[in-house]
Parts: sequence; C-alpha cells; structure tokens
Amino acid sequence: MDLFEYGRARMNRRPRPDWKKEIETLYTQWTECTDADRKAFLEDEMVRAYAPFLVFVSYRFKRPEIGYTWREAFDAGLIRFAYSLRHFDIEKSPRGARAVSSYLMTMSMNDMTQESQRRTLRADING
Repeated sequence: MDLFEYGRARMNRRPRPDWKKEIETLYTQWTECTDADRKAFLEDEMVRAYAPFLVFVSYRFKRPEIGYTWREAFDAGLIRFAYSLRHFDIEKSPRGARAVSSYLMTMSMNDMTQESQRRTLRADING
C-alpha cells in the first residue's frame, strides 16, 4: 500500500477523518492487547489513521530548492512511528491517550525538520 497516496485520498474525502480520535481508540486497544499479531495489526491501523494528517503537515516541510519533496517529507515523518509509539508515556500525560496523536506528530515534525536540515547542509557543502 502506498501510504502517501492513501493519506491524500482520505484527506480529500468529506468529512475529513478524525485521525486524533481514531488513534486514541486504537492506542487504547493496543496498550491493552496481549496478542502479538493483534498488536501488530493495531499498529498498522494507527499508521493508516495517521497518514492523512501526516500528508497534510508534511506539505509544509517540502523544500524543492534542495530536492526535498513532499513525499520524502512524508516518509521522513513516518520513519520512527513505531519507535515513537512505544516511547509515549501515558503516565506522564495529563491528557492520557488523547495526547498520543500530538506526541506522534511532534516526533514526526522533528524528523522532517532534521531531514530538511541534513539536505540543506549537503546542498551547501556540494555548492
């Protein structure tokens, strides 16, 4: 599945998906799950729920002047999704599971920014 195209298609549907609510519900199920196969399925579902908003946000990070495309920004934002998901600490969040979506987006935005900075540096070095 091409997650970028899937996310674009879902983002353009009306009504737009409520990705925060979807991820909150899936995350709650994921934390309570003990079956490894079901847990992996729920992770995949969270990525699909997250894709439309990541498509929307990643547009702001594209930098055509250095060859950093919208799709590459999207891909950079997904690289550490599973890592970020596992490192979200619901105990430290006053909003509980509702905050997982904001946490994931913050981590994705950090990754997209870092990739943009790496490419800018390479472009400067290569002249």
